[in-house]
Amino acid sequence: MRQHGTRSRYSIGCRCQPCRKAAADSYQRWKAARDLPYRRLYWPIVNLFDAAGTTEYLALAERTGISARTLHRAAHRGLPDRSADRAATTLGIHPSLIWPDWFDPYLKEQAA
Repeated sequence: MRQHGTRSRYSIGCRCQPCRKAAADSYQRWKAARDLPYRRLYWPIVNLFDAAGTTEYLALAERTGISARTLHRAAHRGLPDRSADRAATTLGIHPSLIWPDWFDPYLKEQAA
């Protein structure tokens, strides 16, 4: 059986204080890793429409492999960094050719 005071013991039902603390600590580490700065970058979808040569959401979804629903949501806040990269490479274009300031946030982060 798994040791007390571990997240894995908590996951099988143990609710003793050491196991609850281990689970809470594990969750906090996961949450901190999820909020890394690179995940907060959003890119305007208009540039992606221009690169794909279309103005239709369904056509863009077909060409990039991103669902039309995701593209509609991205119309307001932009595409997340990873989705923007995947969409650009699916079109066969480097993201920096679609979004000219693609490297700027990373360069600023390295300089700091």
